[in-house]
Amino acid sequence: MVIQLEKTGDSCRINLSKEKIQQIHVNLNWNTHSSVTSKGRNWLEKWIAAQPESADLDLGCMYELNPKAGQFGLNEKGVIQALGNSFGSKTSPPFVFLDKDDRSGASADGENLYLLRPEVIRRVLIYAFVYEGGQDFRHFGASLSISLGGVEQVNLLLDNSQSGSTFCAAAMITYSGDQVEICKEARYFSGHSDCDRYYGFGFQWTAGRK
Repeated sequence: MVIQLEKTGDSCRINLSKEKIQQIHVNLNWNTHSSVTSKGRNWLEKWIAAQPESADLDLGCMYELNPKAGQFGLNEKGVIQALGNSFGSKTSPPFVFLDKDDRSGASADGENLYLLRPEVIRRVLIYAFVYEGGQDFRHFGASLSISLGGVEQVNLLLDNSQSGSTFCAAAMITYSGDQVEICKEARYFSGHSDCDRYYGFGFQWTAGRK
C-alpha cells in the first residue's frame, strides 16, 4: 500500500506489531542537476540553472530515544548524517544506519537511512539539506519515501521551499506502543541549528566540511 502525504501536517499511523514490521527504511532521491528552465525565471535563477555542478543533497536525522529503552544502555539523543561521519550502526545503539554519502545524485537508489529497532525510538526527525550545487530545494525534484517492511510505503515531495532555504525538515516519525506515526513536516530552514531550535532537540552545532 502506497500513501502520499501531500501537505504539511498530513500524517498516517501504522501498527508495526499487526503488520509484523521490524524496520523502517527511508530513501532520499533527487535529480543530478537543477531542473530550472529559462522561461519565467529571473536572471539569478537562469544563472544557477546554467552551472554544471552536480547537486549534493544529504539525508540525515535527529533522534530522541524512548526513556523506557534505558535497559539497552542507549544515549538519549543523537544525529545521523554523512557530514561528520556519523553513519550510525546496524548492530549497536541507536540501531539507526545511513548507508552512504551520494555526492552527485548519480546513485540509482539515492541515500538510505534504516531504523532497525523502531521500538526504542521516541521521535526521529528526518531531514535533507543541500550541501553543494544549489540554492534551495525548488529545482531538484527531491523526494522522500518511507518503507515499512515492504508492507506500507509513504511518499512525499520536497519541492516547495522558499528561495535560499537549503535545509528541509521532511518528516517526523514517532513511536508509541505498537503504533508508528509518520507526519509530513516539509518545513524549510537556513541550516541545522535553525531547525533544531524549532523542534527543540537541543544540540550544539558547529560548521563542518566533507
